[in-house]
Amino acid sequence: MLFTALTCLSFSDLPNSKNQYKLIVFEGSDWCRTCMKLEQNVFSEASFEEFTNDHQIEIERIDFPQRKRLDENVIQYNAMIAKKYNFQGVFPTLVWLDLETGDSEKIYYTNQSYSEFIALLTSKIKVGP
Repeated sequence: MLFTALTCLSFSDLPNSKNQYKLIVFEGSDWCRTCMKLEQNVFSEASFEEFTNDHQIEIERIDFPQRKRLDENVIQYNAMIAKKYNFQGVFPTLVWLDLETGDSEKIYYTNQSYSEFIALLTSKIKVGP
């Protein structure tokens, strides 16, 4: 798993990328079994990076580990994002953002297969101009 200084994993880290969507993932990476299944069933699939790049989706992971120590600035950033999106402590919680309109919607991962999860995300993508 690759994390930036803010424990963010972005599959669309292209310079000056024009992402249209953002998926914020609130997770407990080292203790939450469902979070681990999301990683195993979806995020670790090689074609997921291609899907997110093709559909201009940035993935930001906000981690609340129990065993792994985070820097204080990461803890503060995670708390700020959790407050901003009214995170209620249900792991994993995913927030789908339309960066053009500012609309947001919570999504819950319930052990869907890769194809089911991709279908869920695809249903959120606007078609046409």
